[in-house]
Parts: sequence; C-alpha cells; structure tokens
Amino acid sequence: MSNDRTRGTRIEVGVVKNSKDGRAARRINGLSHLAQDLRYAIRIFRRAPAFAGLIVFMLALGMGANLAVFSVTDALLLRMLPVKDPASLFRMVRASGTGNDSGGDSASYVLYREMQKRSSQLADLIACQPASSVAIGLNGAQPERLVEQAVSGNYFRVLGVPPVAGRLISAEDDRAPGRNAVAVISYDLWTSRFDRSERAIGSKLQFENREFNVIGVASAPFSGLEVGKMVDVWTPISMAPAGNFTDDHNFWLRIMGRLKPGVTIAQAAAPLQAAMNDTMLEDVRQHAPPGTPNEIIQRFLAGMRIKGAPAGGGISYLRRQYEQPLQVMMFLVGLVLLTACSNVANILLAAASAREREIAIRLSVGAGRRRIVQQLITESLLLALLAAATGLLFAHWGSPILVRLLAPSAEPAKLATGIDVRLLGFTTLLAMLTVLICGLLPALRLAGADMHIALKSGTRPTGARTGRSEEHTSELQSHHDL
Repeated sequence: MSNDRTRGTRIEVGVVKNSKDGRAARRINGLSHLAQDLRYAIRIFRRAPAFAGLIVFMLALGMGANLAVFSVTDALLLRMLPVKDPASLFRMVRASGTGNDSGGDSASYVLYREMQKRSSQLADLIACQPASSVAIGLNGAQPERLVEQAVSGNYFRVLGVPPVAGRLISAEDDRAPGRNAVAVISYDLWTSRFDRSERAIGSKLQFENREFNVIGVASAPFSGLEVGKMVDVWTPISMAPAGNFTDDHNFWLRIMGRLKPGVTIAQAAAPLQAAMNDTMLEDVRQHAPPGTPNEIIQRFLAGMRIKGAPAGGGISYLRRQYEQPLQVMMFLVGLVLLTACSNVANILLAAASAREREIAIRLSVGAGRRRIVQQLITESLLLALLAAATGLLFAHWGSPILVRLLAPSAEPAKLATGIDVRLLGFTTLLAMLTVLICGLLPALRLAGADMHIALKSGTRPTGARTGRSEEHTSELQSHHDL
C-alpha cells in the first residue's frame, strides 16, 4: 500500500513537472517564432522599401494630421483649467453674448469690490488684469519678454492652486496699494531660469521701474486663466498705478468667480447685475447732460446687461475666432485618415495576389497555416506600429506650426498642446485593422484552395526574375525549417 502511494505521488509530481516544462517550452518556442517572424518581415520590407514606405507614410500622414489638429482643438476648446473643481467656475459676459465672448467680464476696482460684497454669500469672486508681455529683468540681468499678470489676493486660494515652493499671493499682499512688491513665478519659468532651485525664492524681478521680490512658485501645469497666453509672473493688483483704484470709468479688471455649494450661475449673477446697474445709473446721473431722455438712459443700461457663463475652460479671445474653423478642420483630417486607410487597403489588396504564390509555396513545403497567419499578423502589426511612431513625429512637428498659424502676430498664442492617448489608440487601432485584414487576405483565399492550382495560377511580383524566385523559394524553405 505504501509503495503504491509513493508511486502514485511520483507520477503526479512527474505530470506537474512535465506540464510546467511544456508550458515553458511553448513560451520559449513562441518567442522564438516571433523573433523569426520579425526578422522575416524586416527582410520583406527591405526587399520592397518603396512599398513598405508608402504604406507607412500614408497611414502616418493621416494619423499625424488628426493628432496635431485634435491636440490644438483640445487645448483651445475642450480642455478644462488645471484647477480645483473647474466646473464651479463662472464669469460674466454680455447678455447677448456667449461663454466664448471676451466682453462683459470687465469692471473697475470700485465695481469689483461692490460686486464682491454683494455676492459674498453666493460666490467667491476673483479679479485679474489681462495678461501682457513686458520686459522683465531677473536679478539685474538683461530684461527679456515675459508674460505678467496682476491678480487679486484671493486669486490662488479660490482657484485651489497650491505652491511647489515658497508661498503664493494672499489677501495680506493685496490690502495696501503700492506697498507689497511681491511676485509669484510659474513652474515653467522656475524650471527654465532657476533649474527648480530653492534659490529662486527671494530673487528680484525688475520691471515697470520697480523691483519685485519672488515669494513662491505656482504648481504645474497651471499657467493662468487665459487660454493662448501662458503667464510667467503674477503680482498683486495692489501694485497697479494708484489712479486705477479711484477711476470708476477704467474697467481694467476681469472678474471670475467660484460658486458656493448649491448655488446656480443665475443666482450668483443676479447681485452682480444689480451692482452693475446701480453703478452705471449713478454714473449716468452724474455725467449725462441735463434733460437727457429716459429712453436713451435705459438703452445705455440695456447695453450694459450681463449674465453668468461657465468658465471651467478659461478665457480666450481665440475661441470665438477659431472654434468653427477647427471643427471643420477636424472633419477634414478625419476624411484624410479614412482616405489613407482606403488607399492602403487598395495597395495591400493589389499586392495580395502576388503573395498567394509565396504562401502556396510555403504550404507545399510543409509550413502550417497557423504559422503563416502568425507571420502575416506580425508584418501587419509592424507596419501599423511604424506608422503610429511616424505619425507621432508628424503631430509633434505639426502642432506648433498650427498654433503659430492661428495667431500670426507679435505676441503669438501659446497653447499647452499634448498628444491625446485616446485618439492615438483609436487611430493606431484603425491602422492595425486596415493592414491586418488586407494582410491576411492571401492566407484566407488559400484556406480552402487546392495547392497545385494555387502554385500554377499564382503570379510573381512585378519585375521578379526566375533566379530571385528560386532563391526566394529556398529562403522560404529555410525559414520553415527554422
């Protein structure tokens, strides 16, 4: 009994061991076949470089165009601001405008404070001056053009942007006009000028005849609220010229807010509209000529009507101008990709008949159908991957060119473009399916065909010579033996 149990245990151990050895051998064999298929596919492409290059170029052109246009479209029209809960942000626009309208969100400093006081229970309002390019010197060095923006003391707190070094502008920095010459720099400027060193804190910035002390670095990838402009330096609005704080007619601040929980945009906009109406009505009473008809006054006030609009995507003067052209361009490059896939399919189908004889020869010398299909799949996937890699290069080169074409001016637009992984996966999958289906067609045609008929009716590739054909047959035999 004991010997039988021992013998049974040995048999079970042997079966398990043989099973593990078999799986390991199959894995090694599979990797060996894959390496052989890759080498064979490379030899085929080297034998017909124009054929392989044409397929890769057409697919890469379609993929690269889609990736480049979509990356710009995403950065300009679709992407939300990299801040805390961007969906709760709102801004004011003209009542007759849209969320992409750049007008209607401006206010004087006095009006901003009045709006902030009236809406304190419904929203947190922030203010910022439109970003502009100025000559800024770093620690006394030669000035260079950087983008600067003045912001309110609660700007970073309301947006939920944390510092990566030092601290950010606070309400204390914004209380007394002209007294707190502090600045916050962007992560990109910190990287390019200070190599992410802590020595940046305490550095001096010289511009507009003043010297500002760097107190902190804003976290990446935040670069401001204006899409198309990447801010390098933020300063408190308290450092603006003194006249800006008392001039009711100088609408130099842009207003944006974050809704309190449970508050709608319409509810938050109501007190802002009331503050605007009261301010404008008082201004008309003070400056309008005596005897001005009431209907003219009402018409003026109607033109100043504002409403709330979502601002999670930021502010951009480019959106209104290029939204429709970019949508049309997305449609066109989609057609380019479909046309490229169609042309590649036609080329592969035309070449399929030339490969039927090759496959028939391989089958006649004993190659298995599974190995042939695996070889064709490897060739197709290699073509698709080469096209995807080349398409990425086209997109990388094309995106900056497209951005420059959008705003050809002294201050070109700056967009944080990037390759969308979802679109890259879709276009690569489409390319793979195109070359895979067409590449497998010769094997599918021969699935039920008579090998002798296939060998007699198969055609040679154009320009092939008899000697090369025999050499190719010998190569196929050696590939099968391997």
